Amino acid sequence: MSVLQFNKNKNQDEIDQKITVNDSVELSFKNDIHFNGRKSKVKNIAENFRIINSFFLDYLKSYNIQTGFLRTEDEKIIFQKHSFIPFKIKVLNIADKRTAEIFGKNFGETLLHPVYEFRLGNNEGNLISETCLTAFDVCSVEEIKAMKRACSKVNAVLKSFFERRNTTLAEFFCSFGKTEDKIIVTGNFTPASFKLIYNDVNPYDFTTINQFKKYIDNISGLIK
Repeated sequence: MSVLQFNKNKNQDEIDQKITVNDSVELSFKNDIHFNGRKSKVKNIAENFRIINSFFLDYLKSYNIQTGFLRTEDEKIIFQKHSFIPFKIKVLNIADKRTAEIFGKNFGETLLHPVYEFRLGNNEGNLISETCLTAFDVCSVEEIKAMKRACSKVNAVLKSFFERRNTTLAEFFCSFGKTEDKIIVTGNFTPASFKLIYNDVNPYDFTTINQFKKYIDNISGLIK
């Protein structure tokens, strides 16, 4: 698989780094994040993101989903060695504002089947087709099928997890890596990826960093 150069998601640049060390890959987080176009420091966000992400990686692993997650160590998440796949798949379980407008549906309407959107670089930009990925030799048709199967499994497990806690999983992003013989799911299972709707909380309506901080705390509470 060739390596495609692209502009990384601005938000992800601020909160995580992947470094290959010997036979493993280390993932770490930072204590700042871009929110509503501004860079903000959020106390303990790195630690919260590490705990939340590692919890869900381990949880998915218990359902035989290949995550490559090995352990946490010195404020880092350790994965088995892999190469980074330079796009994400956005999984939608409800009609977001864009799809609702296109198909004449109500925003927030539950979908009959999940929608998979391929996003290159910036999470909310660079919407691309599967044929773009094969035409530019980013990955093969079989690799795309493997990633979509993984997304389906991840979605089923996570939806069930949140439903048992009276929470709706509206959307999330799946990132992937490639080992010598398989595709693995590497995240990003953090509040920067999840859109969870519960009680009177709707992350699509957040306007302040304090709302996002409370959202992080609520997700942390769900895994305790």
